[in-house]
Amino acid sequence: MHACQRDLHSSRFVNFGTRPPARLPIAETMKIFISSLIGGHEDLRNAAASAIAALGHEAVRAEDFGASPEAPQIACLAGVRAADALVLILGERYGHTQRSGLSATHEEYHEAREARPVLVFIQRGVQPEERQAAFMSEVQGWERGHFTAHFSDVTELRDRVIRGLHDYAMANESSPVDEGQILKQAEALIPASRATTGPAIVLAVAGGPRRAVLRPAELESEELRRFMLAEPPRRGCSSLTGTPTSGSQRR
Repeated sequence: MHACQRDLHSSRFVNFGTRPPARLPIAETMKIFISSLIGGHEDLRNAAASAIAALGHEAVRAEDFGASPEAPQIACLAGVRAADALVLILGERYGHTQRSGLSATHEEYHEAREARPVLVFIQRGVQPEERQAAFMSEVQGWERGHFTAHFSDVTELRDRVIRGLHDYAMANESSPVDEGQILKQAEALIPASRATTGPAIVLAVAGGPRRAVLRPAELESEELRRFMLAEPPRRGCSSLTGTPTSGSQRR
């Protein structure tokens, strides 16, 4: 978001600048904490870790922590705080309660939800324990919302985690900021004439940065494949959609 202020009396523009991105750029490696029961969920946790690694990120798991003088759950909560995101896997069992009266997974969720993204994966075809069902309801009812997907087995979980992390990264990608372009957009919003005879201040706000977006149907385009491989477009087709045109152009 870019703000531009003009003093109509002196025709002076004040550039307030741009705010830094609030999210991680897509190119950066993230630390992602995997939160779930450990006993009986080893395969699920391994599938989630495999998905995270496939996207070039770092999986953080309790079982990978070395020996520490701290209690295991204290180390886990510190791991949550040090992570950029949390992958929460919920199955049938709630788990043993800690001194707080909550399970370790429930504590990790509370630690994460206020400060970092939580991606939730709920197992289908199981009958959750009473406390686990209440936990699921709490997670799904969180006022700020979480990415949520369901899975049946380890293969589907891996696919869901990859898709969820990919969608999160794309939604929060930081594109380069062209301050000159945004300034022009803000200036264009300011009226050329003024109704008052005295000094006046008008505030114009222009959004940015601009990003190119592909429609889902274009992802399977033969012309997009050629474009990515730096092949020349076929004569008579547009470069991305493959639709006939009067000439050929690349965009």
